Amino acid sequence: MFHLRKEQKKMLLILPAFIIFLLFYFYPLGKLLVDSFYSFDISSLTRERFVGLGNYTKVLSSGKFYSAVWNTIRYILCTISVEFVLGFLVALILNRGFKGSGIIRTLFLVPLMLAPIVSGLIWKFMLSSQFGIFNQILCDLGLIVSPEQILWLSDGRFAFLACCFAHIWLVTPFFIITLLAGLKGIDQSLYEAATIDGASRRQSFRYITIPELKPVISVALLLKILDAARSFDAIWVLTEGGPASATETLSIYLYKTHMRFHKIGDASAMAFLFIIILLGIAFCFTKQLMPDDQHER
Repeated sequence: MFHLRKEQKKMLLILPAFIIFLLFYFYPLGKLLVDSFYSFDISSLTRERFVGLGNYTKVLSSGKFYSAVWNTIRYILCTISVEFVLGFLVALILNRGFKGSGIIRTLFLVPLMLAPIVSGLIWKFMLSSQFGIFNQILCDLGLIVSPEQILWLSDGRFAFLACCFAHIWLVTPFFIITLLAGLKGIDQSLYEAATIDGASRRQSFRYITIPELKPVISVALLLKILDAARSFDAIWVLTEGGPASATETLSIYLYKTHMRFHKIGDASAMAFLFIIILLGIAFCFTKQLMPDDQHER
């Protein structure tokens, strides 16, 4: 009978998880990298010939790729900025504590229970120019003449905003709950000491609340920036990247390149570049979370 040391037992216990991690992470990532160096036969979807960096050159010289990147950046900036500001303000209000705040806090959890595709469907029905409640309310308020005046999902001027609305509604509760938890975790004795020293509310907020919440804010922003960058479900349900590529983010463009046009080599190169960009964003945020002594090293 085999006698295993403590370290060997630990390795044996994590072995199944490690194998699964290899199969579902490293293998697809390795295959993606290899495919990015080949051209593919459209009819059989098999590797045709080695092209080296040809797919990367093609992608980086494509105007549609940069248009998708710009749409992704716009989408991240518009959604995350609004979500963070709204989430922070509501969290500060709920943190003060008032009658019914517990019920309100619970209601904010509802959007978090829904899948993004469900959120997209809800907003697709609400923003419909034929039977949507959104335009009907604007019409009843006298802001528009008829419900058909604003075509939220088929007009390039409004389709991007429609996609942002769906994401803001879905993700803002995450910031509220996360930041509220961070506020609850701040030691109240810090505020008491600051009050004794004559600090104003603004000074307490600047020198206590913000520094204490910095790790929570950084993690929340990192998670949701990455989430917004790879958003697909809600945008696809609402507009499928249209009209005329007005809402075509990088994820949508990747999907169309691979599944509709069967340009597997181009899509693989684009996906690998996308991964590098996301890793760069994650590195910048995690660097901010490191202790000051590690920065100096």
